Amino acid sequence: MNKLNRRQFIGQSVIGVSSAVILSKLPAYLNVPPRFKEQAIGFQVYPVRDKLVKDFSGTPPTITALSKIATMSPTKLKKDFKSMYGLPIYEYYQKNRMMRAKSLLLSGNFAVKEVGMMVGYSNLGHFAASFKKEFGVLPSEMVTNDHAVGFKEKQKTKASAIA
Repeated sequence: MNKLNRRQFIGQSVIGVSSAVILSKLPAYLNVPPRFKEQAIGFQVYPVRDKLVKDFSGTPPTITALSKIATMSPTKLKKDFKSMYGLPIYEYYQKNRMMRAKSLLLSGNFAVKEVGMMVGYSNLGHFAASFKKEFGVLPSEMVTNDHAVGFKEKQKTKASAIA
């Protein structure tokens, strides 16, 4: 059983260690269908994804901490995460963080500084640079442009109501 004695295998299946561990220990000649392997990988990677996108206000969790949550080595976690989501872990975290910042800015309820702090930046210059890298505009420009578009639409509706 691939360097895994019978006692360990039975102990793991009884304790309920994820099916990915068990599937990874099966001999290759059993030809486990790929969808079952993907489901098993997802079972271990979903908690990592949830941890990443749960709270952006602090520092991102380390790969070591995430690998403990997923009960796999850091290298395997990075490989499996990228195969599931198409992005490396930190890039996925950063993209979701910037999407959260964009939605907060477009809501109109927060200033750029507040949004930067809410998504975990203590240096607003770094926040602005990361935002511009992701969306091509500075956060202040997005707020200004959004309000300008909304203002023009309001004026158009007022003008059409008057006419």
